[in-house]
Amino acid sequence: MKKGVYLLTHCLLNDLAKTQAFPNENHRLPALLLERGQAILQLPCPEFTFGGGKRWGMGKEQYDTPFFRRHCRRILEPVADQAEEYLRCDIPIHGIIGVKGSPSCGAFHTTSAPCYGGEDFQAAAQGEGSSLVPGSGVFLEVLEELLRERGLSLPFLEADEENLSGILEDLDKALVKSQPYGAA
Repeated sequence: MKKGVYLLTHCLLNDLAKTQAFPNENHRLPALLLERGQAILQLPCPEFTFGGGKRWGMGKEQYDTPFFRRHCRRILEPVADQAEEYLRCDIPIHGIIGVKGSPSCGAFHTTSAPCYGGEDFQAAAQGEGSSLVPGSGVFLEVLEELLRERGLSLPFLEADEENLSGILEDLDKALVKSQPYGAA
């Protein structure tokens, strides 16, 4: 299999950017990719670069604004440039790996928290009243839009931080049969 690149959401390599930093087993994922001779491009963290380290947890509804989408687009432009250049140089991009449940970086599942303040604000800030729903997070939606504008189509994968064995199995399968991705 040809060496290629995986784009990883920021917290898969650096959980300190999360709202509640805690030790996890995310280090197994980059280690697996590196052991298999693959390269990693770490995506910027849109939530940290937008709200800083003292922000509280929010759902997709709070991030799905023109302001946050513009921020995501701005920090993703250099990533899209890099992806385009890798592909132009015949370096395959095997996938973009998101995080299950992230309101920004979920690939197939995101967090919905429809509360907009009031007496429910305290509960929402602690993650109560939120639920896991099908769909992509805002950041990955913007990334997909940017890539599509450039005529690029890349596969998405999703890491479940509660159960990394699923993504490890998916990666093992993908790495065995992976073909270079590029033009849509």
